[in-house]
Amino acid sequence: EEPEKVPYEQEQEPGKVPYEQEEEPEKAPYEQDEEPEKVPYEQDEDPVPTTAATSTTAASTTAASSTAAPTTAAPTTAAPTTAAPAASRTAREPLPPVEGKMVKKFARHTQCTDEGAVIKTIENIDEHACADECLNDGACNFADFKNALDGVGDCTTLTGCDTTSDIGGHYLLKKIAKQAFNSPQWMMSCKVPLMTTECMTSDLYDRASAAVVALFEQLSTDCDEEDCEVADFAGCLLRMAGHDFMDFKDGAGGSDACTDMGDIDNGGLSECLFEGEFDAKVSLNDAYSQFCDEISLADFIVLAAEAIMAHLAPQSTENAWQVGFKNQFQYGRTTAFEGCDFSIGLLPDPAASCSDVNRVYIQNMGLSKKEAVAISAVHTLGRARMENSGYEGWWSDPDNSKTWNNDYYVSMVGKGWCPKHNAESGKDQWKLCQYKGPAHQMMLDSDLCLVYGNPGGGDLKAKTSDCCAWIHAFDTQIDYRKIMEKTGDEFCGLPDNTRYRTLDGWSGGRNGQLKILDSTNGAAQLQLCCHESEGSVADCSSKLLGGRSNPGNPPPLSEEDVWLFAEDGRAWRQSFLSAWKKATTNGYQVLTNLVDACRS
Repeated sequence: EEPEKVPYEQEQEPGKVPYEQEEEPEKAPYEQDEEPEKVPYEQDEDPVPTTAATSTTAASTTAASSTAAPTTAAPTTAAPTTAAPAASRTAREPLPPVEGKMVKKFARHTQCTDEGAVIKTIENIDEHACADECLNDGACNFADFKNALDGVGDCTTLTGCDTTSDIGGHYLLKKIAKQAFNSPQWMMSCKVPLMTTECMTSDLYDRASAAVVALFEQLSTDCDEEDCEVADFAGCLLRMAGHDFMDFKDGAGGSDACTDMGDIDNGGLSECLFEGEFDAKVSLNDAYSQFCDEISLADFIVLAAEAIMAHLAPQSTENAWQVGFKNQFQYGRTTAFEGCDFSIGLLPDPAASCSDVNRVYIQNMGLSKKEAVAISAVHTLGRARMENSGYEGWWSDPDNSKTWNNDYYVSMVGKGWCPKHNAESGKDQWKLCQYKGPAHQMMLDSDLCLVYGNPGGGDLKAKTSDCCAWIHAFDTQIDYRKIMEKTGDEFCGLPDNTRYRTLDGWSGGRNGQLKILDSTNGAAQLQLCCHESEGSVADCSSKLLGGRSNPGNPPPLSEEDVWLFAEDGRAWRQSFLSAWKKATTNGYQVLTNLVDACRS
């Protein structure tokens, strides 16, 4: 039984009536009164270079992909739908196999030299017609296309191809009769895609990026707590890029555009990749199909994610992100197509908290703790949906959910969080439990464990950690006003100039009226930040809680870095770019920086 709560009161200002709570109809948790729309805060811009490097570098420690790199074209049948989520994360209901035949492209300048395998030669046809000749011939398994002029040339169909030679102007095509593994490449509409990018100029990178950004012109920019097309579309594509590189382990996987679209973990990705989202039916395929004969899907997914993040950055930092991404971009990724079953189970499980953050980001991918914290900010854009993952809510408020900034960290240390159980899915997450805030904002165990620990021992988990996650504004180790500058001068939902009374029976405060940041107001601050707590009001442990992190328990992953990134957008950008470079180049020995021109 809680002691009676005393209404909060605000200090009276000239011409204003003191703030008092009056009895009113019961509201749902977190419901907010209407207020003027806030503009997302922007980071300061620092000087950055303006040109991209053009040297060839070794990008990682694993073996390069094979030189005969196959590609695929889209099937003629309708794209399958994503399986419904199950309560168990290990449950997997694959998509039905895609029926039909298709052709994929090997490296340019490759000719088949098996003369005994020749079926026929057709002159003066284009590449797609050459592919059709093989697709429509049951005996054909390969086609050798010699490009003469403007895409028209000679096509030789073959029963097989055991030997090849390098020769200019030739393309080797391979037939795939059936595909049971639902890779993204199979679903895209490109008929004869290039599997390994052979050359990419700075201009091609810019044109492909512009095509991705143009997709957002078809989306509504209106955002509220229920709908935000820009945030949903951006979040989905970043999730695809992340799921692609997070399956890297022991030299296999990484950014190869290979992930099983029938896996329960990939629920919801098909809509933004190829099926189309919202009334406009926008998908990445709309942009990729314009460049699929020049850029591999593996490279295009990385490029698209970079274009999205830079485009949605505040105006003051957009150029810094664009130049940062472009200067370190390297091409030459090969799209893996015919088997990525090894990737099942390698993605991090949010419910495994920082144990899986450590396993995936640090052990498998080779990131530092700071880089693991930095790359986790991809959650800034978009939201989780019950039908896809069993979790529900946005990581940021409506405005910041469509803005590429460091609000992810600001929300973790600038707001109060309590456990919440989702009865529909059986999964647990963290809800915003402060006095006032966005109704549908949430965090996962794998988010809050970066800065908070479980006072009862073990990893921080909403299912077992009976505590409230918040930062003491009166702690002398930190300057909390730097965070309040990012939250509109609010502390857990109330303005800085608010005065209020502490609750009777709560220790650590004085009766009477005190400002939020008064050093003796710990109990009242707890009341504000953990207002909706349904269990105890114990603090989730952190060194930032007055230095009272429980030394006997596993500490948060890196609370100092979360605080640094919340305060300093430049520091976050620097660490994120470093983490992104590692994450998207894992698995390749040699990749190449953008060049000024390609050889003919």
